[in-house]
Amino acid sequence: MIECQCNKKFKLSENGGGKECIMIKKKVTKIFAACMTAAVLLGSVHMDVRAETLKTTFKETEPNDTKETAELIQANKETAKGYATATFEGRFEVNGETDEKDPDWYKVYLNAGTQYMTCYVKPFSFLIEDESGNTVTEDTYTYADTTRFGRTAYEFKVQKEGYYYVRILGCDPASGHYEFTVGSPTYSMDNCKIPCVEGVINMTASGGTKKAHFDGRELTALPKDAVAEYVRLEVKSTSINSAKLINERSGKSLSLEFYPFLKRSLASMNIPVESMWTAELKYGYKSSFTPVLTVQYVYPIYYIENQ
Repeated sequence: MIECQCNKKFKLSENGGGKECIMIKKKVTKIFAACMTAAVLLGSVHMDVRAETLKTTFKETEPNDTKETAELIQANKETAKGYATATFEGRFEVNGETDEKDPDWYKVYLNAGTQYMTCYVKPFSFLIEDESGNTVTEDTYTYADTTRFGRTAYEFKVQKEGYYYVRILGCDPASGHYEFTVGSPTYSMDNCKIPCVEGVINMTASGGTKKAHFDGRELTALPKDAVAEYVRLEVKSTSINSAKLINERSGKSLSLEFYPFLKRSLASMNIPVESMWTAELKYGYKSSFTPVLTVQYVYPIYYIENQ
């Protein structure tokens, strides 16, 4: 007789030259049999879950060459704040390897409405189908020159919420790396300078308050739905004691730090850059200067990043 770590007693028997452990108590055998039965039953059940606990970056695993072997992934739900703080909160990115004869299939739960298939790295084609096999959208991502172009997004409409299938197929005989998100758009960041509408600001009295305006609506290259992450009021004058910045479109005001006059970590406030901005400047003595408003902004990628 020998004893295991759980203090259960076993005896050894010979069986065709090999040794096997036979538990004395039949109760344990029954428990084992019950566990095996449960495992078989669970294996035959379709686990219809929404992948809420999957990691931010998902690496494909073969086999996934058919809809029947599609890997369950999560819809992208990235936020402007997540990108600005580099936590990438809500981002769910898939990456893998494929060629023109190696389809990779994924299954994802999408809400009804506008969604985005955002692609990156090597060229590949994609197809999105509903559970009945109807094509929702298909296209080919070709912008592989990431020194000029970043991520490319393809907009599509989802008529009703539910599970959808995504097929990825390479555009080259050689295997190549791909990355994509599907669901909400991903984000990027850039900055701009907004000139003062009045040009030169003249402080004519020995003290008081003066307003300066900056029209973000006149920025021709500003991406759609860009929101401020950081603002800095460039004022080359020591006469300014304090500054408050008001975004007219949102009605939100910012008391700027002194000196220089700036405010950080704004992405969660959703302050649109495309707006008239008003600076209220309190000053102590007569001076003249030409202020400029610098804005670092975060924006959703609706088409091609940095273009």
